[in-house]
Amino acid sequence: MTDLRTNAKRALWVLRIATLLFYALAMLYMLLDYVPGVALLRSAAVVAPLALAALALREGTLRRPVYWIGFAFAAWYGLTRALMGRSVLSFALYHVFALCAVFGLAFPFAAMQRDGDERAASVVLGVLTAIIGALAWLSILCACTGTLAFLGTNGTFGILRLGQSGGIYIFMGQNNNFTAALMIAGVFMSLYLWVSRRGKPTAVLGGLCFVGCYAALGMTQSRSARVLLAAFAAMLVGLLYARSRFWRGRLRLLRLVAVFVAACVAVYAGFSWSVDVITRMAAQNTAQAETLPTPSPQPEAGGNIVKKRSIVESIATLSNRLPIYRATLQIVADEPGILLTGMNETSIPSRLRQYLGHEQSHTHNAYLQTLLITGLPGLLMALLMTAMIARMGIRLFFSRQPEATLADRVLAVAVGAMFLHSMMEHYLFVDNYSILNLLFFLMAGYVVERGTRLEPLFPRFKKAKGRMRTDS
Repeated sequence: MTDLRTNAKRALWVLRIATLLFYALAMLYMLLDYVPGVALLRSAAVVAPLALAALALREGTLRRPVYWIGFAFAAWYGLTRALMGRSVLSFALYHVFALCAVFGLAFPFAAMQRDGDERAASVVLGVLTAIIGALAWLSILCACTGTLAFLGTNGTFGILRLGQSGGIYIFMGQNNNFTAALMIAGVFMSLYLWVSRRGKPTAVLGGLCFVGCYAALGMTQSRSARVLLAAFAAMLVGLLYARSRFWRGRLRLLRLVAVFVAACVAVYAGFSWSVDVITRMAAQNTAQAETLPTPSPQPEAGGNIVKKRSIVESIATLSNRLPIYRATLQIVADEPGILLTGMNETSIPSRLRQYLGHEQSHTHNAYLQTLLITGLPGLLMALLMTAMIARMGIRLFFSRQPEATLADRVLAVAVGAMFLHSMMEHYLFVDNYSILNLLFFLMAGYVVERGTRLEPLFPRFKKAKGRMRTDS
């Protein structure tokens, strides 16, 4: 009987990993070929993640309130789409399935695994990092040779030249903002594999994927993403320095600041250096780039130079986002009903155009986008989940307990970087790019589980508070 139970648990462990990888790979395939990818994701519907979540509930592993808030968020989105009519629900059915996979499986994945959580993380993140890293290297090689590669209907890789002002880096046929968000995840997932001590093959894989994702992130010319990656990477370097034997003497705080600044500048300068290297290699190559069949403006052949953007100009692109934020709040003020059930996401671009006077597909902020789509209830649930995840992430990063490993801190930093990047973009809660939702909440689930195993950062305050309640 004991052997049967052990085999059943092992089979369930493998089934969870396989199901999560199926959904993640289907979401990646959807970016290359949208219609077959959506059909593949719909084929499993909501049965698999909800069945696995039900088993976990029966085992008693999903006791934390943050997972229940995730379930409620997915259910609320589906309910609001149903209230808007059959046509809206039919369009949003893919999002419903994706949210069930994210909040029913990816987010509580770490809690489901119990003792095997670290091995499961290495397997899932290893496979996804290898695929994202391979695609990043494909795009970098295309950029170096001045060619365009095509995978599927939508998957285009390389540099697309528009006019004489420079080219645009294309990854999986997506825009630079999406590519930057995915490469931030890829860089920290690679670092996780590198420091997780799973053997030399895993470390080599992590190193290769890190170089590819790092170079691809530089090619996007996304200022906010590059600043965030440099800052959070410098935080890791500063933490390592503060724990080393060099953290001594009267000027230790000044030295720590100097190490942080130097690391931040070095990481950011590496972006420009990698772009220059790729541009020189492309200039020396005689291959001519193919053209991407798009309407206006018509791309030119031989595009191999990326148009650079200055970090000083519109720092972190905030000055370009403020009118969009004001227009979003004005839409809510003019239609208070949005606060209750939200609005159809397909109507967001047209509504923003009315207030901005030009085309804008989204709000460039994850929480404003969530407010428009799910109303105030959805926004409150998103904020509550964020607060709970941030609390555990801060505890995990700054904890001095030996149980908090460097790999755990890398995941905490990854979640923090993706969260802050969502202040400029909308890829976090509900979006067509569901792979970013899945990666964020998968790593956030591990941060929650690892953080709850640690003591609070201020245990003395907690004990004092407990004594006050006892005395009263």
